[in-house]
Amino acid sequence: MEKALGLNAKDPAVYNNLANIYGHTGPVKKAFEFYAKAIELNPREPVYYHNFGTTVYLFRTDAKEFYGITEQQVFDKALGLYSNAMKFDPTNFPSLPTSPKLITALRRSGPMTRSRPGLMP
Repeated sequence: MEKALGLNAKDPAVYNNLANIYGHTGPVKKAFEFYAKAIELNPREPVYYHNFGTTVYLFRTDAKEFYGITEQQVFDKALGLYSNAMKFDPTNFPSLPTSPKLITALRRSGPMTRSRPGLMP
């Protein structure tokens, strides 16, 4: 899978695509690493933030362990990633997951601002 990196290690789409694969097949923690690298290489691409946020949200247990954070902090991280996706492309953003846990997290976290952890300045 990672042979594509040898062809172009500076292409953020390669990292995003590999992260998508790891998000589906595991290990999910590799997906977190590859999404972060895709964003590092192209911090203005909304799809990378959306994909990363969805993976963090869906694999909350893995995210808690990987980042050493609480479940509420996992929700905050996912929301921060979704917020960045919306900031960079507000007219073309898929719906947020609508589970009761995410809605509760939204209510607890208050309004999204640039000063919140996980948001780009």
